[in-house]
Amino acid sequence: MQGVYYYFYQIFRNKAEVAALEQKRLGIGDGSVGMFSLLIVAIFSVCVNVLLTNPIWVVVMRMQTHRKESSRTLSGDVLLNATEQALVPAVEPLAYGTSDVLNSLSEIRLCCYISTTQMMPSIAI
Repeated sequence: MQGVYYYFYQIFRNKAEVAALEQKRLGIGDGSVGMFSLLIVAIFSVCVNVLLTNPIWVVVMRMQTHRKESSRTLSGDVLLNATEQALVPAVEPLAYGTSDVLNSLSEIRLCCYISTTQMMPSIAI
């Protein structure tokens, strides 16, 4: 997911360069992007990268753990008696399909949006 980071890094860096050139035109600076500005650009790029890719990794992790739990219950069924074998399907987790993935993704995006709007005031570069 480094491509997402580099994409937004380039966008934010271009905005910082435009702002530095504008300041030079006004006689405030020399037109170069400073170290602090590049640090802010990198921080914003990381934040955007995490907000966009974290929901994907959460869904992947949920799907992988669901698959492992399902295979674990199937491998342990050999030693169960008939009564216990009848109870296993009732306890086994439901299939994790595409609609479940989309619902999880939308819930995660909503939570991320709410948490970032409450924690960070609007910041412009």
